[in-house]
Amino acid sequence: MDTKILNRRYGRIEDVKERYRRYERKKEKERRRYERKELIKKNLSSNKNKSRRGRTPLIEDSVKLQVYIPKWLDRKLRLLVSQKRIEYKSGGLSLEVTDALIHWIHLHDTQNTQKINPPNKVRKVVTQIATWFKEKYGIIPYQTSLKELKMAISEVRGCDKRTIKKWLKILQQYDYIKHVAGAVWELNFT
Repeated sequence: MDTKILNRRYGRIEDVKERYRRYERKKEKERRRYERKELIKKNLSSNKNKSRRGRTPLIEDSVKLQVYIPKWLDRKLRLLVSQKRIEYKSGGLSLEVTDALIHWIHLHDTQNTQKINPPNKVRKVVTQIATWFKEKYGIIPYQTSLKELKMAISEVRGCDKRTIKKWLKILQQYDYIKHVAGAVWELNFT
C-alpha cells in the first residue's frame, strides 16, 4: 500500500507507534496487577493458620486510618518505603505502616509488668541521663537512637566502651530502656 493511504487511514506513523507503546504499557500494568493479586491470594491461602504478621492486608479486611504527622516524617517514611518495598508500585506505604503498628503493639502487649526495684546508684544515673536529654532536646524523648543513648551514658558515666556496655545492660535489666528495632531504643525514665 501507498504510505499516503496508510497515513490517511491510521494517522502518522509516529502517532501509531506512540499509541502502540501506550497500549503495551497498559497491558504490562494490568499483567503486574494480576500477578500481585494472585500472589496475595497465594499468601493468604498458605497463611490461614498463621499469625497476621507477614501477610499482605486485603482491601476487604482493611480500614482507613487517618493521622497527622510532621512533613519531615512523611518524607522520610515515603523514602524508606520506596527503597524497601521496590516490588510494590502501590500499597507499600500501607504494608509498611501495618508492619510497624503490628510490631509496636506486639512490643507493648508482651511488656513485663513486674519491675524489680533498682538500686539508688542506678536511679541516680537514670536521673542524670534524663537530665542530659532534657538539656539537649528540651524534653525526654520516648524513643532514641543507640548512638544518642551511648552519647548520654558517656557524658554521665564515662566514655569507655566497657562502661557504656555495662550501663546499657543495667538499664535494660531494670526496664529503663528497651530495644525496639535496629538502632532504636525506647526510654522509660518515668
